[in-house]
Amino acid sequence: MSNASRFATTAAATLAAFSLLLIPAFTTVNAAQKKAPAKTPVLTSKMKPRIAANGKGVAKRVNPPARVADAAEKLASAKRASAFSSRAASAGSSPAVTEASAKGAPWTAASPRRASLPDAKGTSFIGRNGTGLGDIFEDEPNDSVAHILDDVPVNVVGEISFNDDIDFFAITADSSETVRLEIVADRIFGSSLDSFLFVLDDDGETTLASNDDFFGESRDSFIRFDPPAGGNNVYFIAVTDFGGAGGSSFDYVLNVTIAESPDLVEVEPNDTTNNSDEIPIPGFMFADAQFTDDLDVYFIEGFAGESLIIDVDAELFFSSMDPVVELYDDGGGFLFGVDDADGLDPRFNILLPYTGVYFIAVFDAQGVGTDSSYYSMNVSVQNGALAPRVTSFKFTNFDILKQVRGIGFQSAGDGAYAELNSFEVNSFNSPNKPTTAIKVRPGVETDPDDVITVVNPDGRRSNPGVIN
Repeated sequence: MSNASRFATTAAATLAAFSLLLIPAFTTVNAAQKKAPAKTPVLTSKMKPRIAANGKGVAKRVNPPARVADAAEKLASAKRASAFSSRAASAGSSPAVTEASAKGAPWTAASPRRASLPDAKGTSFIGRNGTGLGDIFEDEPNDSVAHILDDVPVNVVGEISFNDDIDFFAITADSSETVRLEIVADRIFGSSLDSFLFVLDDDGETTLASNDDFFGESRDSFIRFDPPAGGNNVYFIAVTDFGGAGGSSFDYVLNVTIAESPDLVEVEPNDTTNNSDEIPIPGFMFADAQFTDDLDVYFIEGFAGESLIIDVDAELFFSSMDPVVELYDDGGGFLFGVDDADGLDPRFNILLPYTGVYFIAVFDAQGVGTDSSYYSMNVSVQNGALAPRVTSFKFTNFDILKQVRGIGFQSAGDGAYAELNSFEVNSFNSPNKPTTAIKVRPGVETDPDDVITVVNPDGRRSNPGVIN
């Protein structure tokens, strides 16, 4: 979705937010051609000193992430790093439908299969949660009734377990979006899978796009798909083996993101805001940390009232990197950061408080850089109308935070909780005002420029409230 389209679709949310938030294949750009942001402040990390003093932070209530078992034993690290780099060098636009090749036709041509939604979901499966799904395993059986993917970005770890097995997944997408679909199998994991990837319309039968071997000598598949219908509609994603084979060695990762073409590759040096790389929203970036204390800085143009989702993948693809990602405002002020969310890989969502430039910083938690310290990053947005909003705070003795005030706090399940500088503090919904106040018990000491956020039970995070 272009910036103009995003502005048109979020104009109402932006006005509301201002009243509430008071407080080819890939782009080839050299360093001299970079577009510099209007402001180039110094970034002061709040995550680095916290990690150094207290160890690594882990996001609350996160399940163990899905991973391809034993894949690290199949390919040497140097070969995995080379294969990861080839993703960036190849993943541009793909043909709508695969042309006939020397391999002939996929087995599904002679034995088509219809996809459907679970009865419990039916036609009510529309829209997304706005938090990202992270790294998950496929839900079997899904060879006719699709596994619902009710949010993106997501990495699905799956397996074509037997002959003529098809794994169906269902997403919703809008015609203003571009859906990026990638199978990672033999390139990183040494899988036996010769993947065939295709997209079906909401009737579960009509093929809208398909791809076989996209990445040169690899058998992995890739589709960049523009939904044809306006509004949110259901589409089915199907993964199978081209020849109909299957077994325990036919594992894969299906990466589903919203990202405009082309994919991007970082341009070094990009260790300050002055030489930072621009990422359009939604966008997909490939990068690495090849030397000690390497820092990669990016900038984006965000709109108030949008929920920003940043998802970094490294450990999932057996990178040596333990990435940390931070978000800063246009003055270099820290807004949020995450170390581990999906295993060692960071992911977060946050409600943007203003329209303008934001900076993203990515670095290794231990400052280590190697030839196999690679990562990819997806930056996307969702409508932030259902996210909580922080408006003010209550202190005792001037700096002891006792209460966070706002709107849209949910009390279902474990209830909402507050975070100080991205780390959870002991907190709960106020019994008297559960939707507008979060009590902090015991109170926590704060400093100027500390940042308070609130997270609802559904995972949606508020705007960053900065203490003056």
